[in-house]
Amino acid sequence: MNPAVLENPFLAQCFAFSCVLCVGVSLASLAKIFLFRKKPNVSSRRFSVFCFFLSLAVIFYTVLIFMTKNLFFFSAFSREHAGYVFLLLFFFMLGILLGLFWKIVLPLSLIAYLSITIFTNHLLHSLFESQSAVIPISIEENSVTIGTRTVEKTSELHQAVKISSYHLPDTLVLPVKRNWFVLGVFAESPLPFEKILDTSDAVTDREVVIVEFKIENRFALFYLNHFILSGEPRHLVVPLPSEKIYPSLYSAHISFKNNELSCELLRDL
Repeated sequence: MNPAVLENPFLAQCFAFSCVLCVGVSLASLAKIFLFRKKPNVSSRRFSVFCFFLSLAVIFYTVLIFMTKNLFFFSAFSREHAGYVFLLLFFFMLGILLGLFWKIVLPLSLIAYLSITIFTNHLLHSLFESQSAVIPISIEENSVTIGTRTVEKTSELHQAVKISSYHLPDTLVLPVKRNWFVLGVFAESPLPFEKILDTSDAVTDREVVIVEFKIENRFALFYLNHFILSGEPRHLVVPLPSEKIYPSLYSAHISFKNNELSCELLRDL
């Protein structure tokens, strides 16, 4: 399997980072054995902890190999994703801190993880709004209603909707939805549109922004741009049929397969 394409990136990263974390905990326990070698009870307990977490690391990595079908997952995935080594190093150091000061580090880590997860989910749902798989489209003589937004149209031009899709990084180890879309632009052109993936190839005379991202909080904007939506969005141009009978009702059925956006336009009325 190509390391850059994961069927379940969240689960794969859970196993990957858990493996590195357990290695860190086991090494910290091994270090404590030498620090407290004059106390047999402490040393024997720490040795048990060392063996337990080292066994967990082996189990996590074995499951990861079967999941990704890649024996050298860490090195292969690091070549595909810049900065992945630093993430592995972070979880390794976190494991060492857990092994040394677990009473302090464990609750702080859980609180931080839950807070980041809630904040990220709230931010994404606020930014992308509705993620309904079926979007109603109503074509009138002088306007087009897409979802809840109405846009005026020029009747002699061909119309289309440009859908932008965003895929969250596979390295993200947060339980959040990976694929997001937005009906971002209503476009018109003197020539018929073709369903294409790159909007730079679409010649348009007029474009109207349906959904505009507005984030006033600079910290939230930095967090989204550099950690969550770091990749470039992909675009899909969906031509709207030319109608002579109004109103005409359609529904856009949006889906993702292997992180690729697809849209099927079906006539309702």
